[in-house]
Amino acid sequence: MKRQLPVGLVLEGSSTRSSILRLPKLAEELGPIKSSHIGIARRFSNLIQGGYPVAEYEELQNARVIFLRVPDRAVSRIVDELCRSELLMNRICFVLCETWLTTEALAPLKERGASVATLVRAPTIERDWFVLEGEVPASRLVRRFIERHEGRAFEMKLGSKQLLFAAEMLLTVLPVPLFTAAQRSLRNGGITGNELAALLEHMTEKMLRDVIRGVRLPFSPHLPDCPPEQSAAFLRTLHEFEPALAHFLEWTQQMSGKLICETWKSAIDGG
Repeated sequence: MKRQLPVGLVLEGSSTRSSILRLPKLAEELGPIKSSHIGIARRFSNLIQGGYPVAEYEELQNARVIFLRVPDRAVSRIVDELCRSELLMNRICFVLCETWLTTEALAPLKERGASVATLVRAPTIERDWFVLEGEVPASRLVRRFIERHEGRAFEMKLGSKQLLFAAEMLLTVLPVPLFTAAQRSLRNGGITGNELAALLEHMTEKMLRDVIRGVRLPFSPHLPDCPPEQSAAFLRTLHEFEPALAHFLEWTQQMSGKLICETWKSAIDGG
């Protein structure tokens, strides 16, 4: 089996909350570690019992992939320092880790022949799931690296990180008021405690399964098994006794219908 080239690391700031640097067996593949202070590199090397500190960027040359695990405010400086070094970029992949910055931040490295990508932890309960956005050579190499370390990686096209942002907003932030309103509705209906938690959990799980399987028509904002006349009657009652909730339901129906129609139109126009 062909031996893997060592993975390089440029490290700044704290690494305690990093998922990519806590992958199992990382020490087996980690090689040169560069930091603005060699003591930081040495401490991290001692912590994971792998890799070795280096003083100059040129000592990263033997690495095929170089992870940049640095604060956002330091990215521009690090990229500038790398560009001013004597590294030969044309066979190196640089991956900016655990940041919402895009590959545009690595444009000077790309211009010098490097392949670039960014990496963020996927917003799931799995700690070792990641989303990559960038050029194919860098994304593929890092995906294989993650999968060798019992993780999972999903590749997005170069320049599409805003779509990951949108998906995470839609799935993790925007549904909160919907679930809160659903919880309040059931509680006001007399379902409380563990029963409330169990019912909400199973309703949510069924919704997710239905969407993934395509059971529910995605272009309908209404309940598929509730007749239109009964839906209208329920809304009239809610307007009388829970007007804020009724307005909220109507607004979400209108907005979701508009978004879905525009999404379908975009998909059709695009091919």
